[in-house]
Amino acid sequence: MATVVHDEAKAAALTQFPGATITDVELENENGSLVYDVELTADGKAYEVKVDATTGTVLHSEADEPDGDNVNSQVGEQNEANDLEGEALVLSCAVLLT
Repeated sequence: MATVVHDEAKAAALTQFPGATITDVELENENGSLVYDVELTADGKAYEVKVDATTGTVLHSEADEPDGDNVNSQVGEQNEANDLEGEALVLSCAVLLT
């Protein structure tokens, strides 16, 4: 259960980026934990801040790309694609060996 309200999550995010403009706040379940995903802009750049919905602690912050995708998720998607290509190659080799 979230004990932190939206306004408290916003305040926590603003401690990381004083003077920023909050553009969106969403309560999400990430791996069984409730976190607020606070999106904001500061100095013309977009950022995403994760705030623990139970304690109000800032868990993570990162820059977002202009299209809204964060840099780390793009890297994760590329790694996932590479993993799938590797699995396909292993399956192809296994078929050839049988």
